[in-house]
Amino acid sequence: MLDTIWFDVETSGYVTDYPRTISFEQMAVDSNAAIPDVHYVAFDNPELQNVYVVPAHSTRVRVPLVVKKDDPELEKKQFILRFCIKEELYCYLWQDKTNIEYEK
Repeated sequence: MLDTIWFDVETSGYVTDYPRTISFEQMAVDSNAAIPDVHYVAFDNPELQNVYVVPAHSTRVRVPLVVKKDDPELEKKQFILRFCIKEELYCYLWQDKTNIEYEK
């Protein structure tokens, strides 16, 4: 089972006349780290690369985080996914401060 969380990414600086690729990476956590392609669709998945792009003449784009909910371990424990935008594109997440929890 899949679920999608959509969030806005907004660039800082000037508007460009060319599209800019956004790269995400998983950050380390102390324990119970989410596993790419088990708990979420990996950020480097080729099917998602065309949506991780800020269009030309724009400073904001809505991008998906696709969560996978098929792992039987989700019945027993929670997993943590902490991620950031890689530094080659200076952006910040435009979102509220709501914590999102998923139950199977």
